[in-house]
This record gives sequence, C-alpha cells and structure tokens, in this order.
Amino acid sequence: MNDSRTFVCMTDTVWGLLGLLNEIAYQKIYNIKSRDRDKPLILFAKDIKTVRKYTDEWTSEIEKIALSYWPGALTIILKRSDKLPSWLNPEFTHIGFRIPDSKSCQKIMELSTEGLLLSTSANSSGEEPIKSFQEAQEKFGNQVDLILQPSPDEIFSDIASTIIKLSDQKIEILRQGAISKSDIDKFRIH
Repeated sequence: MNDSRTFVCMTDTVWGLLGLLNEIAYQKIYNIKSRDRDKPLILFAKDIKTVRKYTDEWTSEIEKIALSYWPGALTIILKRSDKLPSWLNPEFTHIGFRIPDSKSCQKIMELSTEGLLLSTSANSSGEEPIKSFQEAQEKFGNQVDLILQPSPDEIFSDIASTIIKLSDQKIEILRQGAISKSDIDKFRIH
C-alpha cells in the first residue's frame, strides 16, 4: 500500500506542510493549502546522494554550493530526473530540492522509502506561514495525519529558504530568504 500521510512540523526556516512521496498526499497538500496547481511543490531530501539520484543536472558548482549550505535554508532548482513520478509538478522540467537542518524533518524523513518528502510552507495560499505548534493544531489539526511538536532545543529562523537556480553559467536568486545574496555571490560562476 502506498503511504499518503501528510504532516505539519517546524523546519529550520518556516513551519512546513509535508507529505510522503505519493500522489494522494500531493493532491491533499494542494487541497489543504488551496494552492494553485501552477505553483510547484519542492522536495526535501535526506542527503546529497538522494538529490543526485533525482536530478539530471549536477555540476561541480552545484556540489560546492550544496556542501556549503546543506543541510540548511537553501533550495536549489534543478532539472528533474525521469526517476521522479510524472504526477509530481507535471508542467515543470525543473524542481526545487532542499536538505533541511531540522530534527522534526529528519524524524519524518525516516518514514520515506525514497528519502524525499513533498514540501511547502504551512499556510493557506496568500496567508503568512504559521508560527507555533498551537497555531498548527488550530489550523491543520483535522486536515493532516500528524503535527509534530518540536523538541525544546529545536531552532528555526522564521525566514523562508533562499531559492536559487543555475542558468547560463550564472546563479539566479529566485527568492531572497535566510541565506544572503552576498553569501551566494561567493559562488558566482566565471
């Protein structure tokens, strides 16, 4: 049986709405968020080896950036491999990958046989992400399979991840988030 569970938990950036890599969980996340289908989900990965497996685009530049900022608050948009299911962001040739630095995400990741989780911010489209476990329970308590209470020592920044894409031998910042432009600029490709 395919596992279609969905979760809300603290990530190392904002609270996340996550799901196991399953089409039912994918549809459920879009419905919970009232999210437009033209806005893709990203994938949380357990490690760099997993990301390499599911992308057709891996260069020495990407490796340097990944080793510098993963696990952490950086999402890298990469060309998707045909190993990813066709129902996942079907209109897109690229997909965002991130390796979160979060104990909660790592606990949920243990449930994934692929080492991947569907991911988006925990909010309804157009609203601010939730900020606490109590707010998560109020907003998502009857819509997801589990809301994971963070451990007392778990820290998050409350700032979304920085999203980058490498194109035409340059790094394009698609969303400025927790990692600054000056940090990304250190990796400019010449």
